[in-house]
Amino acid sequence: MALAPVAHATTSAQPLSAFHFFPRLPTELQLKIWRLAANACPRSLDLWNDWEGRRRDHMIYYIQYYTTELAAKSPPSRTALASTCRLARAEAHSAYAHEFTSQMKISNDFTATMPATMYINFDIDTLVPRGHWNIVSFSDFVTRVQGRLTSVAMDVHGSFWKENVQDYVKARSWVFNGVREVLLYVGTAEFTMKGGEYLERFRRKGTGRKDLSFLEIEEGAQAESSDAGAAAAVAESAALGRVETEAERAARLGVQAVVEVRELMSRYFDMIDGSHAAQEPCSQPGRSRYFSEMESTPREIFIRPTIRLMKMVLTTPAAPGAAATVS
Repeated sequence: MALAPVAHATTSAQPLSAFHFFPRLPTELQLKIWRLAANACPRSLDLWNDWEGRRRDHMIYYIQYYTTELAAKSPPSRTALASTCRLARAEAHSAYAHEFTSQMKISNDFTATMPATMYINFDIDTLVPRGHWNIVSFSDFVTRVQGRLTSVAMDVHGSFWKENVQDYVKARSWVFNGVREVLLYVGTAEFTMKGGEYLERFRRKGTGRKDLSFLEIEEGAQAESSDAGAAAAVAESAALGRVETEAERAARLGVQAVVEVRELMSRYFDMIDGSHAAQEPCSQPGRSRYFSEMESTPREIFIRPTIRLMKMVLTTPAAPGAAATVS
């Protein structure tokens, strides 16, 4: 008996551009796919706070607002999902919060409002506070993100760390309890400006949207945090007749700075979770009257974050078909 010839399956070299049977999939599977898509593109968002002057009748007042200057206000993934179908739109709206609305009561019959300016996925996005943060703006930010923020990046030379978080850490008060990871880096000069006029200067100087990302620092001889280690590295270069360039010196000091901050945070975290036997007295900043909420974090609820040493990278988004450029 003759056998019928078997038709061999052929594979197309063309990538699949459409899946027409998707609507026939079970709703639960469709939702899972849209949920994965909504959480597939983590971003690093530079976050600035400032005060905008306004006039009402014969009165001038100022209201606080938050903005991002480099990142897109709405991520491409959210925009695409929101225009796909009802299920995709629902998942996009669930994943991204529209932040940060500000309100200020000006009089008994009038409350000023600043609308939300950006979309944030707190599960996957990293917030990068930039510019100047005083006690008032820092406290407001903490209140807004507490219990939701999972990743934060801090410039160890910026006011967010030096004038705020550092004081809380030394008082063994971890205001970002629940954050999974803390990224430590050294910012560039234009990112450490103070006040609204400097934010405007940054805007004028800016060249449009940039993608903000971080690269892990490779710790080695360059990462010696002690003065002796740093001196040894310089002496070795001198012995070889090689002069350290300004860029190399800046890189070495930058690594040294983030290592020192990591060691400080780790030491006080050890005190919070009880792994450090010595209990140094709580440090109270000179502005302690502003820190009435600075209570030590109880060991029972303390969630220790991962501390990572990073280098900030700014990349100009490439046009379709072109390569991205790093600044």
